[in-house]
Amino acid sequence: MKKILLSSILASSLLLANSYEITPMIGYVDTKEHVDIENHKIIGVGVSRILSEESKFSSLEIGLLQSGDADYDNNAGSTKITQVFYNATKDYKINDSFKLYALAGLGYEYLSSEKLGNESDLFANYGVGAAYSFSKDLSLKLDARHALKFDGDKNVIYTLGLGIVFGKNAKNEAPVKKVVDLDLDKDFVLNDKDQCPKTPFGAKVDSKGCELDSDNDGVVDSKDTCRITKEGAKVDSTGCTLLGLSDNDKDGILDSKDQCLNTPTGATVDAKGCEVLDTPADLGIIFETNSATIKSNDIVKFERYVTYLNSVPTATIILEAHTDSVGNEQYNLELSQRRAQSTKQQLISMGISEDRIVATGYGETKPLVANDSEENMNKNRRVTARIKN
Repeated sequence: MKKILLSSILASSLLLANSYEITPMIGYVDTKEHVDIENHKIIGVGVSRILSEESKFSSLEIGLLQSGDADYDNNAGSTKITQVFYNATKDYKINDSFKLYALAGLGYEYLSSEKLGNESDLFANYGVGAAYSFSKDLSLKLDARHALKFDGDKNVIYTLGLGIVFGKNAKNEAPVKKVVDLDLDKDFVLNDKDQCPKTPFGAKVDSKGCELDSDNDGVVDSKDTCRITKEGAKVDSTGCTLLGLSDNDKDGILDSKDQCLNTPTGATVDAKGCEVLDTPADLGIIFETNSATIKSNDIVKFERYVTYLNSVPTATIILEAHTDSVGNEQYNLELSQRRAQSTKQQLISMGISEDRIVATGYGETKPLVANDSEENMNKNRRVTARIKN
């Protein structure tokens, strides 16, 4: 009756388990301190409820061990021994494949033939073991248990088992935690749907949690001081252009009226915001002696002048080329004409129409400074440009 009652109680504790391990096992019982029963072999099975990692124990085990005919000493016959037990286990993981474990619990030992003072009775047991996992659901287990019967008898039980996991393995998977949707930026769009999780507190947002841009000018409302700009209008960092308040190139002409929005800082501009060059304007070209070739590093100097010429598309440009006084006067006149033509061709290659350009060479007749030093002669080997009145 005691065995049936204990088995029923222990089995009921596993009914709610949705993750468990079944371990068929074989073993050996050392009965040196057991009265008049010889050592014997056993077989059995254990069923464990696997607990979550948050639990105090790793699993709760109910098991059954059964001997064959265990012989009494002195040819007093034999008996079958059945043990039903209930243990709590605690795992100590070494690595992903290997662990140690400790166990302790209570059980009941039933003898089919009670002789020589050996009787069925309750027992306590404790022990240690090791398990090697071949996979998440299959492991080889070896343990040793010390069983202490309430009547004073003592046994050491060795078991070798194969653990087979069924259901969701709560030991090998992280515990499932309830995910709470948060709204960290307090914009009333939960984090899992918020594509802009760091919007300023109090900002108006769309369904994706991103700040509104009411006038679609690329500046969000929290930074837009002009929220009524027309769609497609160019705006500054404050979102304003409708009232013409921005002057990005700082030339004194508001962007709403500026036809040349990137004039150099400090440049003189006309009413359209375009740079006005001095007339005549020195193009900054320095020719080598006896050469009409424009050096590659001088070509960039044409860009400002081309921009200016594009701002006065109907004007005629007069190029005036000069030389120093080295060589005879006729040769220098011809050299200056070649220099004027080289400059004209460069402007044409940069998009200025040929019919807008007049190229004239003056030789050495119009020096900028006296030709009395190398430095001054460099200044005289020049090309200037002016707009025809």
